[in-house]
Amino acid sequence: SQIELPISLTSIEQSAFECCSSLNKIIIPSSVKSIGKKAFKGCTALNEIIINSKLISIEESTFEECIELKRINIPSSVLFLRNSAFDGCLLLTELAIPNYVKTIGTNCFNKCSSLKHITLPPLIQSIESGTFYQCSS
Repeated sequence: SQIELPISLTSIEQSAFECCSSLNKIIIPSSVKSIGKKAFKGCTALNEIIINSKLISIEESTFEECIELKRINIPSSVLFLRNSAFDGCLLLTELAIPNYVKTIGTNCFNKCSSLKHITLPPLIQSIESGTFYQCSS
């Protein structure tokens, strides 16, 4: 199933869609200012995420264990990728991290075993422990 969230939505709270096993695509509108921890954790069929909002941070475990996730556009407004944000996204193959990201948290891309190409921003200040652990590609 696909969900296009309404423009009236301003936040997606913690664990809001956690373990929604039939969700395969989500479109997040520009009105969303925050996405809580584990909001989409364990959405095992989720393969595409379109974020049109002005997020500052992708929180802890937001997309953890989205094993079918192939693509995501991270908004240029993002400054922080928190711990385990994409941990276990097995099919994620490439990723462009926005220019102003300052910190990539612990285990952020742990077990992203298909990740072959990543573009790091020029102003990054911290890549924490285990960030790319078990990225075997």
